[in-house]
Amino acid sequence: MADSLTSPQLRELLQDTLRTEADFSAFVLDYFPDVYRRYVGGMDRTNRTSLLFDSIDADDIVRALASTHPKIAARLRALRVQSAPAQPRPAIPPKFILHLSDLHFAESSQAPQWHTQLLLDLRNQMRIKELAGIVISGDITNHATDEQFGHAQHFLEQLRKTFKVPQQRLVIVPGNHDVNWNQTQQGGDGMAPFSSFYQNACGGFYPLDGAQQTKLHHFPDLNLLTLGLNSAWKTDHVNPKRAGLHPGAFGHALGEILEKEDYETCIKLAVWHHPPSELSLEGGLDGAVLQQLAQAGFRLVLHGHVHRADNPSFRYYRNSPFGNVEILTAGTFGAPTRELVPGYPFQYQVLEFSGDMLTVHTRKREDVAGGWVPDHRWQQSPGQSPLASYPIKLRA
Repeated sequence: MADSLTSPQLRELLQDTLRTEADFSAFVLDYFPDVYRRYVGGMDRTNRTSLLFDSIDADDIVRALASTHPKIAARLRALRVQSAPAQPRPAIPPKFILHLSDLHFAESSQAPQWHTQLLLDLRNQMRIKELAGIVISGDITNHATDEQFGHAQHFLEQLRKTFKVPQQRLVIVPGNHDVNWNQTQQGGDGMAPFSSFYQNACGGFYPLDGAQQTKLHHFPDLNLLTLGLNSAWKTDHVNPKRAGLHPGAFGHALGEILEKEDYETCIKLAVWHHPPSELSLEGGLDGAVLQQLAQAGFRLVLHGHVHRADNPSFRYYRNSPFGNVEILTAGTFGAPTRELVPGYPFQYQVLEFSGDMLTVHTRKREDVAGGWVPDHRWQQSPGQSPLASYPIKLRA
């Protein structure tokens, strides 16, 4: 019937079918004489049609028109198809990436305890059954020993199994605590224990040559590309605070990204350990490297090291002339309590990807043996309560 026709469509149908004033008047007189008697002199066809619409149900008008002109049936079907409301696309469920930093593994008991605490929070509180990936932005251990890396590996194996994360979806970069200073003091490579851990945990080779310490991970289902870099490649027992990005590793990675067409439209995310403000030319490339990342289309940078997630850290490079890069810091997942920043508990992040929108959820744990809860830290307008998450539009 006419329930799927709009008023303009029905008006046009009457105009095309009853082309003359005489045809229109005869039609109304034959089928709707009460309306015809209300027509007065001087009323034009537009007003008479409006009076017809106000007085008679649209379905009745269509039935009368179809009985008078049977050939309009095909036209009616076409109009109904055109005006039928578009069927909503099925909602695509969001996907989640877990961002942990500064775990500082020291004891074997931490692996099962932290897994249980995280399981309760993600499954019971956030209702997350699967993770699309896991990002760890450094300081996995406290002193970069094989034993501590073994604890971390056990934790990740449990986590991957629980949340169905394959090895190739682990994005892990080293921090300054992941450099073994005993080995650097003896003239060896302090990255060797991390390299072994990486191969065991991620199933891939992590080179000891700083120029090759870069890892790309493509997540086609999220249209996401991650770039992992080592900001601690020049850290040793003499220079424990020296940080920067290796120019060769950085240049090689960007060249590979720009040459591959599959990566052109991806949301791009870079991850290393130190905040950009602590990168120095002494350690390679300093924080100005953000300008190159922005020009290369990077939208997000994840880091750790500062043991806090706060406003100054997470958006200090927005709206630059080079691009709009969001800086996300996760806080510390498991540092010794003496290393907690005053006013900041244990923290971690969940990145919720839904189309072109990213929601960053911040979680906190006040006590060592306590549970994770939302961290209402992000300020809104004056008078409004802080939120435990904030949105980022990934594309303009």
